Amino acid sequence: MTAPAPPPAAESPAGAPDLAGRVSALESGQQDLSGKLDRVLDVLGAGRDQAHQQAQQATERRLDAPGSMADEIRRQFEERDRAAAARAAADEQDAWRKDITAQVAGLAEKTPEPPPRRAEKIMGWR
Repeated sequence: MTAPAPPPAAESPAGAPDLAGRVSALESGQQDLSGKLDRVLDVLGAGRDQAHQQAQQATERRLDAPGSMADEIRRQFEERDRAAAARAAADEQDAWRKDITAQVAGLAEKTPEPPPRRAEKIMGWR
């Protein structure tokens, strides 16, 4: 967006343009451009400052990390123990699920046996 063109400079009686009017118009245009340039620099500078802060935070996290070999081994043991506990919990849940499935299968309705014949009952064959 460009600034509107300044009105034509008033001429002095001698025919020369009004110098003060031209200078003030140029100064106001320069101030507008200067303000816009400051805004652009602020926007560009803010991104650079944020990137610098993020890099500094990453460096601090890396430097604060455990540095000794013993700390690293402890961390690996803890990870191994957590993984083993998760596997044990999953195995326990699978065993419980299989047990419940077996119990439900045992509850299925069975066909009844035919009643014993009276003769077999009297003779004691059954």
